[in-house]
Amino acid sequence: AKAWKALGLPGEFGIGIFGRVRPQKGTEEFVDALCQILPARPGWTGCVIGETTPAYLDFQRSLEARVEKAGLKGRVQFIGKVEDFDEIPRWYRAMSVVAVPSRVEGFGLTCLEAMASECAVIATETGVFPEIIDTGENGWVVPCEDTAALAERLSEATADDFALTEMGRRARERVLDRFTIEKTAEQTAGVYDALLDRPA
Repeated sequence: AKAWKALGLPGEFGIGIFGRVRPQKGTEEFVDALCQILPARPGWTGCVIGETTPAYLDFQRSLEARVEKAGLKGRVQFIGKVEDFDEIPRWYRAMSVVAVPSRVEGFGLTCLEAMASECAVIATETGVFPEIIDTGENGWVVPCEDTAALAERLSEATADDFALTEMGRRARERVLDRFTIEKTAEQTAGVYDALLDRPA
């Protein structure tokens, strides 16, 4: 709550998406889902955090037009690129929910960064997200390009502040248990060691 208040944005709670503003990242599904749920969640504000390159300016303008048409101007903030890299953790910590609705993704660090910041995460069934998230335990996984499913989970997530806080706590525990940089390095080295020990 303190981190959110420090941003000076409207509302009491934040729902964020991090990454470049483009269709591949699911920004469209995110904005459309917010247009569905925010009218019933007056204390919540959506934040689109990431750079919009010149090729996608028209795409962003179309999303802003949808927000305005839904009567939610100011309730969905297009923050743009966070120029100071050291400030990014502050934005994560201010969010209560982070959506990672990518249409296609490899590993996708955004999911782990959000979980490490004690955010409940809603991610899509792409890349390794289904392996990272235990649905209902430390986040949710929804089908790719499914605005209705994303909206349903966002509505569920924002309905109970206490349950959401507990889910964020479990998300951070999951990262500390399985996905720290030290454990990743150790496991990667283990793969190389096992391969080098094989007979030629």
